[in-house]
Amino acid sequence: MIVKIKKHVKYKKLSFYDDNGFDVIKGLEDYIKKKKPDILSMITHSRKFPETIWKTSWTNKMANHTTIPLLILHRIKLE
Repeated sequence: MIVKIKKHVKYKKLSFYDDNGFDVIKGLEDYIKKKKPDILSMITHSRKFPETIWKTSWTNKMANHTTIPLLILHRIKLE
């Protein structure tokens, strides 16, 4: 997905972080402390009704924890 985004976005100072750790919020907080980005962008996807009640999305959690602007993108299919 990163390759596809870079192909469509011509901004040179774009960087990505893919964390395979178990604590997503901690990983993102560490990245923000180390890299000091101007903005954090996260991609969301549609969830079914029961899932929206019982689980809070990572994007929603991060919106309550970040100190930098958060850009939320809805997942679309890139061809």
